[in-house]
Amino acid sequence: MKWSAFAIALLLAGCASDQQVCSNFGFTPGTDGFANCMQNRYAQRQAAIQSMSAQQQSQQQQWYHEEMQSINNAQRANAARQPQTTNCYTYGNAIHCNSY
Repeated sequence: MKWSAFAIALLLAGCASDQQVCSNFGFTPGTDGFANCMQNRYAQRQAAIQSMSAQQQSQQQQWYHEEMQSINNAQRANAARQPQTTNCYTYGNAIHCNSY
């Protein structure tokens, strides 16, 4: 949701600055050149927003992977500390043991 609000704010802020940029490039509002300039600016901004979303998703995946790895390590360490019970019995000349 943060990125959506950020994207909307960026788009709204971008409209006014895009008009100024296109005017500074020498395009006159209401002409095909101005419309093309505005479309190009919009496409550039959309690409930047998508890139930010991809970065955020990548960071979340990395965080999730690290958390899962940490949990697995903690579980292994806890399992190693668990006391084991070993029962042994003899059968003839053999000794059989089971640990659990």
